[in-house]
Parts: sequence; structure tokens; C-alpha cells
Amino acid sequence: MATPTSVQDTRPTKRLKIDYGHEVSVLVGDTGQRFVVHKDVLCTNSPFFQAACSKNWREGREKVIRLPDHAPIAFSMYVDWRYQGVVDLWQGDENQRTVRRDTQGNERAAGGLRFDRLIDSYILGDMLQDHKFCNVLIDACFDLIEETLQIPHYGNINRIFNTSPETSKLRQLLVHTMAFASKPET
Repeated sequence: MATPTSVQDTRPTKRLKIDYGHEVSVLVGDTGQRFVVHKDVLCTNSPFFQAACSKNWREGREKVIRLPDHAPIAFSMYVDWRYQGVVDLWQGDENQRTVRRDTQGNERAAGGLRFDRLIDSYILGDMLQDHKFCNVLIDACFDLIEETLQIPHYGNINRIFNTSPETSKLRQLLVHTMAFASKPET
């Protein structure tokens, strides 16, 4: 069974000129996993990072930004997307793919782990105010729903509702998807 493993942002973008001499350490999660990323890569689409990297803030002067409330895998996916333009919802778990059978007995890839990562990444992208990243994740959500014929489990839906504003596009998508999925067939 062939299943897509990543979503690529195919929209044309201006080439980013990276100043390779300016790096920032980002400490992610409760363990403070360290990521060293070029400042230009972080600041291009994110007002959060633009402010955090400013000399007006301690983080900008120290070149260390802490994101203790976010999942390291989500930040890893964000960095990969910023550098490569690809969101890989399997990232490192190629051998852990699970398969389920739909009501007709056809094999489908299960979406659980990928939905978890998608939600974690969207929450991160929303906090970073990187709308391009969030839009790519919305596209990935559509693809994942279509591929698995599943929607995120209620725990993930609750996380989105508890951590995002009412205007959140993913929140709106999940409400519409749930409403459509629960509509009786006519």
C-alpha cells in the first residue's frame, strides 16, 4: 500500500537569503531539547521570532529562545519545513506505520500519530504566528483525512479548542469535518 508521507508547499516563494553567521539556540519542551537554527530562517515568517530575536529582549541578546510548552517533534517539523519546504508527519517513524481496515475491508493507513504531530505543529505554528506554516498544515490535514478516512480523535480536537482562538482555521476545519461526518446519510 503506497501512502504519502509528507506534504510539500508548492506555492512559489521568494528565495530566502540566509546570513549563515547568525544562529539562535531554541530550547524546546520540558527537557529543553536544543535546536540551532539560522536567525533569518526563524524570523522570515514569524512575528514571534522577529520579536524574540530583537535586541530589545533578553532572548535576542543571549540568542537563546525557550519554548517549554511545545513538543520537540513539532519544532523539528517546523525547522524542516523552513529549510526544505516539506512537512513530514511520519518524521523518523517509517517503521511504525500502522494499518487499519475500513468498513469495506480495504487497508488504510492509520492517522493517529500523524494527527498528533499535525496538531502539535499547528499549535506551535499558531503561537509563532507563522500563517504559511499553518496553511501547509491545513493542507496536510485535508490529505490525512482523505488518506485515512479518519478525523483526529477527541483528545486532539479538545487540544485545538483549548489552545487556539475561535478564528483558528484548523479549529474551523475540524468543526466542519465533524459536522459533515456526523450528518446522517439521506
